[in-house]
Amino acid sequence: MTNNKKVMDRVETLNHIKSKMCNERSVISRYSDGEYLMMNKQQNNTYDSFNILPELLMKAIKVKNQLVCINYLKPHNIERRDGWYYTQKYLRKAGSQDLYGCCNWNTYDFQNKNEVLPFLFSKNTLLVTGHVEESELAFGKIQPNLKVYPMPKRNASDIYRETKIELEVLCNEFDNIIFACGPIGKALLTDLIDVCDSNLVDIGALLNAIVNEYSHDKSLVGQWSMSWIKNVDIKEQAMKFFEKLEELK
Repeated sequence: MTNNKKVMDRVETLNHIKSKMCNERSVISRYSDGEYLMMNKQQNNTYDSFNILPELLMKAIKVKNQLVCINYLKPHNIERRDGWYYTQKYLRKAGSQDLYGCCNWNTYDFQNKNEVLPFLFSKNTLLVTGHVEESELAFGKIQPNLKVYPMPKRNASDIYRETKIELEVLCNEFDNIIFACGPIGKALLTDLIDVCDSNLVDIGALLNAIVNEYSHDKSLVGQWSMSWIKNVDIKEQAMKFFEKLEELK
């Protein structure tokens, strides 16, 4: 039964990824309450429309050969049957996976030893994001083999078809393709699974924390979805991330 399918916690998920990343291709997507609300055509903070995105997400979450990471439940979520509980229940039912990861594996890695994230940004990397200027400034000379593919910060699904075609042409030039462009990234990621051999990883809004120091107008981490940063020295952890990345050159 779908409800019996295991959801790993963030530590298990990170260890699972680490155990495979040097020998196997990494294909990792992330779904949480924003995607849940979008898939059910309810208001959310994803800055996108309901025109095609709910259907694209429903299709993408069912694609095999990816580690789908969703929200992990703590005992109080289960006891209270809260919104987090119903989000996970829905995403597990919508998906077709035998094993799910925890969508917070990436923030856990960033807050601690940065063992996985720098590896996924090394070699020839394409970063698909709306934070173009900040990303180019942040990576700069540290990772000269990183290119940024620009995406709109709002209504990115409006250019889904054109983006899909362009990425299908570009993808074989890169070892890693990192998606930090909202829910549309999940659809684009699964579109590329059978087209290229690149690592395909959705890191979501974590990019905001990595490049936060390079934002000229306002903090990129001042969003409700980044409540995990309250007890984290973002600048210090970002420095550790870039130090690890430089070691991989």
